[in-house]
Amino acid sequence: MNIFNMIKKIFDLKFTFSLPDKKPLLVFDDEAINDLNFIIDSFDHYILPVRVKCFKNIIVHPKIIIKFIFNLKYGLIKSYLISIISEISPKVILTNIDNSWQFSEIARILNLKYDFFAIQNGSRHDFKRYEHQFKMKIYKKNMNKIFFIPNLFCFGDFEIDDYKKFNIPVKKFYPVGSLKLANYIHINQININEKNKYKYDICLVSDSMVLHFDKRFGTSNDIDRMGKYIQYVVKYVRENNKTFICAFAKINSSKEILENELLFYKTYLKKDDYDYLIENSTLKLKKHKYLTYDAMFNSNLSLTAFSTLIREHISIGRKALSVNFMKNDIFKFPIDGKWKLGECNYEQFKDHIDKVLNLNEIDYLNSFDKPVSYLMKYDKNESTITKIKKVLSSYI
Repeated sequence: MNIFNMIKKIFDLKFTFSLPDKKPLLVFDDEAINDLNFIIDSFDHYILPVRVKCFKNIIVHPKIIIKFIFNLKYGLIKSYLISIISEISPKVILTNIDNSWQFSEIARILNLKYDFFAIQNGSRHDFKRYEHQFKMKIYKKNMNKIFFIPNLFCFGDFEIDDYKKFNIPVKKFYPVGSLKLANYIHINQININEKNKYKYDICLVSDSMVLHFDKRFGTSNDIDRMGKYIQYVVKYVRENNKTFICAFAKINSSKEILENELLFYKTYLKKDDYDYLIENSTLKLKKHKYLTYDAMFNSNLSLTAFSTLIREHISIGRKALSVNFMKNDIFKFPIDGKWKLGECNYEQFKDHIDKVLNLNEIDYLNSFDKPVSYLMKYDKNESTITKIKKVLSSYI
């Protein structure tokens, strides 16, 4: 947020003189709050915005002001948030943003007073990325040192190994699967055991590559390698007359963010191929929150390099292939199998895709060197929503 926007934000703020009510559950950060609807609807809760851009009301009750001054050693924003938290006095503090540095920092300060829980909302390539960026001197310190999560609702057992590998302190893990996937299945009343008549042969799930990728992550020519992968995909589906859909990652983001994603495709595809991609993409469909899930669910095979969606998709017994031409291992798919594809020539790519398309789901999933449940738990008898609520109920 630049200085002009910050000044404007200050003048737009409203000041509240009343104290917040005490609640047993405090939701830390209103980002992606809709993902928590089926979790928090059973509990009396308070939603605490923690990002300056999301502040609308500032509480200026004398009690809060005194607490704020007392906590100033933690900085302006953290001091204010800690003061509000102490007044609400929740039994549980819950966030859906598990990679929030702010959540970790406040958890370190208050974890002896309150029970902190985070819900994993994406594959955590962050740890390997921050370590790499520190070694490349992009960051002056290893940002992994900030993380501290007392209790974590995670995707699977892989997270337990990964957090330990990078020495990220977590007191207790709850491998429960993906909340986003559970919400999608619940809202759409999807029967994953029902055999699908696929609308598409292939779904390309965008990894949201941008042209400054190499500079941002301290890599060399990986953006060009991923451009070659996209060229292969479009060539394959057009030459082999495959039904195809491209699901853009930032379709529900701002126009500027989406345009940065599209610029990658525009740069590496010929105009005719780019026009074909756009015509056969989710840009042509009515926007909604689960547009990419729909595209994948209606496809025989989904391709992506490192999107979290690949783990969600294989957890319910569907075919999704990790195609990653990059030389760095920051975004490497965590488990090995013959259906994981690295940099290759077009004929090798074509042969690989042909084989996977012709495989049934069971044979495909058995090709990995570890069960897919290691990466992402899925329980058809008890949803992730129910599992999280049960744990929180025992604390609240």
